[in-house]
Amino acid sequence: MDGGDPQRSHWQSRENDLNSTNAGRLKLLWKRQLEPATGVPPAAPLILGPIVTHRGIKELVFAAAGQDNIYAVDADLGRVFWKRHFDRVRPPVASCASGSISTPAIAAVPPGPDEEAAAPKQVIYFVSSDGQLHAIRSADGADIRSPTEFVPSD
Repeated sequence: MDGGDPQRSHWQSRENDLNSTNAGRLKLLWKRQLEPATGVPPAAPLILGPIVTHRGIKELVFAAAGQDNIYAVDADLGRVFWKRHFDRVRPPVASCASGSISTPAIAAVPPGPDEEAAAPKQVIYFVSSDGQLHAIRSADGADIRSPTEFVPSD
C-alpha cells in the first residue's frame, strides 16, 4: 500500500534489514522510464516477490503510469515483465486524474511461516481512471474477476 499502512505513515513495522549502520551503503541498481511524459505523474511503485511466473520465480515491481497502464518490472533486471492497458468503459471520473490509475495495492499477508508461500497467490488491486476497481494476478496481469464500479460517475 502506498505509504506502507492505512495511515500512510511509511512505517514498515516488519522491516529489519535496514538500519542506521547499513543504510549509507544503499545504491541505485537501475531506473526505468515506463511512459513518455504525459503530464500524469506515475503512481508509487510496489514490490512483491517471490512470484511463480511462466519464466520462473521473480520479484516484480508494480507501477501505474501513463494513460490507464499498469506495469510489472523484473526487479533484478529492470526490464518490463508485462504491461496491461485498461480501456475505459465510461468517461474518467472527476476524483481520478485524467487517464491515471490509482496507486496499486496488495492485500496484506498475515505474518507467519507461510508468508512467502502466499506471495504468488497475491492479487494486485487498483482503480482505473473510469472508477472501475480491478483485481489482477500478480504473475501475468490477467484479470482475477470482472472490474467493479468503485467510484461513482460524476
